[in-house]
Amino acid sequence: MEKENGTVAVRSTEQRKLRSRDAARCRRSQETEVFYELARTLPLPRRVCTHLDKAGIMRVTLSFLRMQQLLKP
Repeated sequence: MEKENGTVAVRSTEQRKLRSRDAARCRRSQETEVFYELARTLPLPRRVCTHLDKAGIMRVTLSFLRMQQLLKP
């Protein structure tokens, strides 16, 4: 399968790297969608939610859940 100077092996390695990079990009995109869906469910004005990053969305969500737990009768 390997040709002169390993060109087939190099090409195969490059293709594998590209597939891996594309898969990671797809996972990050899906993750981002989940985070922004979570942000839309928070009881905050939309203009506030659009300025939150992923860590901010998680912090606000955790605070909201903790508050709900404290206020639970």
